[in-house]
Amino acid sequence: GCGKSTLLKCIAGRRSVQDGEIAIAKELEVGYFEQTAVSGSQKTVYEEARSQMTRINAAKAALEAAERACESSDDVEACKAADQLMDALTEFEVAGGYEAEKRIAGVLDGLGFARSQWEVRCDDLSGGWQMRVALARLLLSPAGSGE
Repeated sequence: GCGKSTLLKCIAGRRSVQDGEIAIAKELEVGYFEQTAVSGSQKTVYEEARSQMTRINAAKAALEAAERACESSDDVEACKAADQLMDALTEFEVAGGYEAEKRIAGVLDGLGFARSQWEVRCDDLSGGWQMRVALARLLLSPAGSGE
């Protein structure tokens, strides 16, 4: 009733500040743990946990786009795409893409998820397990992992 949640949402950048300003160091990533973060989600536990690994997800998407572009029948386009592919591979590696599965497994295992639960839809979980998924998502996000 005194604005704690509102203040935290402003600090995390999830709500605009109406009066005054908030100063946060540029190198600081702020995470926000929502109490109803995965309620109603049709994603699986694994998909939801991975969803906030923004740099890795973007690097993976760029890599897949570059791979598709390499399939061009035009030699000039294929050569350009090969350069893009090399850049995308480098970014994927630097972002930690090759270690992503290990990180996800470590977090989900550490929070008590059995491997058989990884493919369960979040909406089918109890509230307590949904909170664990939300925590996994936060821990794997840039704010939780120091990306």
